[in-house]
Amino acid sequence: MPPEPMEQEEQQETYTRADNPKIIAQCLDSLMSASGAALVLTAAGSIAQPVVVKEVRAGQWLLVDISSVGTVAARLQEGAEFCLLGQSGGKLLRSCPLVVQECRDSEEGLECYCAYPAAFDILQRRSAFRAELRQDLRCRVIVHGHVDFGSWAGALKNLSLSGCLLDLPLPAATMLALMEGGVRLELAFPNGAGFDIDAVLRHEKVDMEQRLVRTGFEFARPNAEQERSLWFFVREIEREAARSAASDNSLLVPSTLFQPAGKGTRETETADAATLSAEMYQGLPDYPIPMARALAGIAEFLDAQILALRKDEAIDAAQLSRHSERLLALLDEDREALLFAARCLWQEPPVVSHCLTVAMVMVDLAGGGNMSMEVRKAMMASAMVHDLGKAMLPSQVLRATELSSSQQKTVQTHVLLLASRLQDCGWLSPRIRRLVAEQANERLDGSGYPEGLKNEELHDLTRLMSVVDTIDAMGRSRPDRPAQPIDAIYRHLLQHPERFDVRWVKRYIKHFGILPVGTLVRYEVGQLAWIRGLNEAGRPSRVQLTRALTPPRAALLGEVLSGEELQTLGKITEILVPDAVLPGAIDE
Repeated sequence: MPPEPMEQEEQQETYTRADNPKIIAQCLDSLMSASGAALVLTAAGSIAQPVVVKEVRAGQWLLVDISSVGTVAARLQEGAEFCLLGQSGGKLLRSCPLVVQECRDSEEGLECYCAYPAAFDILQRRSAFRAELRQDLRCRVIVHGHVDFGSWAGALKNLSLSGCLLDLPLPAATMLALMEGGVRLELAFPNGAGFDIDAVLRHEKVDMEQRLVRTGFEFARPNAEQERSLWFFVREIEREAARSAASDNSLLVPSTLFQPAGKGTRETETADAATLSAEMYQGLPDYPIPMARALAGIAEFLDAQILALRKDEAIDAAQLSRHSERLLALLDEDREALLFAARCLWQEPPVVSHCLTVAMVMVDLAGGGNMSMEVRKAMMASAMVHDLGKAMLPSQVLRATELSSSQQKTVQTHVLLLASRLQDCGWLSPRIRRLVAEQANERLDGSGYPEGLKNEELHDLTRLMSVVDTIDAMGRSRPDRPAQPIDAIYRHLLQHPERFDVRWVKRYIKHFGILPVGTLVRYEVGQLAWIRGLNEAGRPSRVQLTRALTPPRAALLGEVLSGEELQTLGKITEILVPDAVLPGAIDE
């Protein structure tokens, strides 16, 4: 019979003897921890059995509870040699041979004293060991997802034969969680060494302070060649760790993995690593205006909420309160800058940018009037999360180009799924939450969901919300249809008065203009430009030039024109829909 995998692994590698008093103490601490200990006779064919190391007197003796070893207890009392076994951090621990010096019956069971071990043998289990990268070491990892989810850059934190830990920006982790499938990881070390492997996302932990998500991936059936490469990388990372810990590391040869060609001092490499970290996963992509960076912080809160919802957790009521207040403040500070900033969040999951845009537009259209701060805040918060329930739907439904009747019913459950996660949000008005978040998909003719309300059953706030929600949704691409330009969206709503309240459609057009801020247009001279501001008549008064038919990015935008400079562009000849850019797209 061939040996079991673990037996094969132990046969391939040898234990290392450790007799340092500090290491022996650490091994005994591990045996006394929750992971526990086992006892095995040194005689051939013996089977390890669980025991409890109850007390340790350094350099003198151990007290071990052997109540669970059964018939082996008699042999121990007769002087049979044994070893204590345990594990710690992927390492197998085995004490030197010991013998029982004294046994006693206590109220808790059969206990024995034995000599303090003079040494421990330690075996590093290759499959379990994770090599940790120091802060100044860098390895860029590109996560390639499904075609609809793009590619994302992350930083490698540790590596083993079975998986790895990465730091990714919050939007990346959200998209990967929604994807529900395998990915391909592409590791790139500073010296040019590369490595590709398929993997599956297993866990993630949000760190809002660092604006990232620490994500754990499990490798999908690595072959023998991949395992050899992985073990080489693991050893090289460990070699760098040992070099750093050495009192005189000048005697140790540095790993070539982390020696980029043309780089100089260690200080230079540390600075490069810090720069790479900031670019890679601190949530600061190519945002063209400061307002977009401010809005990105609120988007990251929604990213974190999607991850929480997928773990069956509730919406964070306190954070929702704080971020809805923040979004209100940004709207009051500079509404046109905020409306344009919403167009700049192309790296965010579509559901996040949609929720943010609908929230700010709906509250802006509703106006201040006699509304209290509490009412405006409740409206903003309800709209900010109104579609997040879709994150709990199966990904195959979200990606479907055609929905069956059963799938359509599944999609409609997102409303109730979200409602159940807002129950603990005590500060949020239940009435406003219902009118905004739960009835956004109702229609005047009763064709909406989840209740099929119609006409007088629909509150004015719900009618407003349904118009704003539909206009933004139609301007975004979906698997079942392309995005529509704003003029086509206006025509669609005006031509369906049986479904949409025409009063609110006309108010929308009057308030935001025929060409709202954030519309991409082409002028008769051929120049592309983004509408950045409107005059009192609702016509474009300020535009920003761009070189590409894509969402706004700092590297592609040109100067801002107004007044006589704007007149030189001539008339607007075309209203455009930006080409889709995959979230997280990596610039080569």
